[in-house]
Amino acid sequence: MTASPPPARDRPRRVGHALVQILKVGIVVGALTWLALSGRLALSDLVAPFSAPAWAALGAGLTLIPFLVAFYRLSVVLGVLGVALPLRQVVRIGFVGSFFNTFLPGGLGGDVVKLAWLVRATGDAPRVTAAVLLDRGIALLGILALGGGALLAAWPTVRASSGLQGVALAVLLVVGGTAWAGVVAVVALARGRAAGLGVWAALSAPAALLALRADPDLGARLGTVLAVDGAGALAALLLAPSLVEGGRLARLVEGLPSVGAPVRRFVDAVLLARHRLPLVGLLFLLSVASQSVTVLAIWAIGRALDAPPTLAQLFATVPVAMVINSMPVPGGGLGVGEAALATLLERFTVDGRAVTGGAALFLAWRVWVVAWGLLGLPAFLARRRAPSGETRTEDARRSLPGGGPP
Repeated sequence: MTASPPPARDRPRRVGHALVQILKVGIVVGALTWLALSGRLALSDLVAPFSAPAWAALGAGLTLIPFLVAFYRLSVVLGVLGVALPLRQVVRIGFVGSFFNTFLPGGLGGDVVKLAWLVRATGDAPRVTAAVLLDRGIALLGILALGGGALLAAWPTVRASSGLQGVALAVLLVVGGTAWAGVVAVVALARGRAAGLGVWAALSAPAALLALRADPDLGARLGTVLAVDGAGALAALLLAPSLVEGGRLARLVEGLPSVGAPVRRFVDAVLLARHRLPLVGLLFLLSVASQSVTVLAIWAIGRALDAPPTLAQLFATVPVAMVINSMPVPGGGLGVGEAALATLLERFTVDGRAVTGGAALFLAWRVWVVAWGLLGLPAFLARRRAPSGETRTEDARRSLPGGGPP
């Protein structure tokens, strides 16, 4: 029997979905083409990071640690929200999600596959969805905090490089501001505006001190950036409590079709975890430490290069590149993270020459990520049936935005 054509009302959605997929593939192809044509990445560059076996092995081992930390963090978050699942099963499902996040060519991210498997294992879709969203939020805030903090820690180097100052200020404006606002908003949502104000003040003091101690010219620009970040965090502090059900902002957000469901689930997760907020804070610090291990892994891989970047340079650039790499494009951000790290590292200069090799370093790190992601293939093959069919997968797609950090 011949299949009937899709309803006319579904055609615009299908066309839009196809255009989005074409755009995602185009971003990957464009990034790789730019790297090749600009000379930032050549086939010969792929050999160098593996020419020192001991350093390569160390980098491989360090690359595995953030995987395990992420799975442990998700297991704890599930427990905080009242979902009992053995750590061993969370690890197995986590590797399945990592496999799909790397190898799935379409827009169905690894988080969505992981969510569907977790729902099948527990039968508790609302709490599992809330847990995955909260876990992703903790991971993202960890990356943002590490990136902004590393730039502030490397400020003497930033100050000495005119080409790096503009980039650093822009990153602090976006990345630092988002982390600041995110932490304050979560605390205000969970514990109220007074608690959020205390966190805001605690973060404002060192920021103000840093701006006052900087050079007059740069200090003025840094002070302006931090003031904008602080104002944004204060706005988040005031608005976050109105995201609870029945609040004005909640009603506004729920009317947005692509944003309402994830925000509603995330708010529910924070409210469920409000009495375990210190534990969530520890998981946030664990996420920062995990991302620091990723920087160390890339540093170890870079030891094989003739002029490897320093740890300070990598701490100031890798977290930002990771945020950019989390774009929901095929291959887990293939080409995007490479282009980002190459561009950011080139802002540093040594003896008047730009630091190079960022694209090769990121790609070599990605090779190990792909290798560890293959650990999810046996678990997937052991369950060839899709986890609970199309309905749960479609629910997962609607509940989570695509892509995201590990």
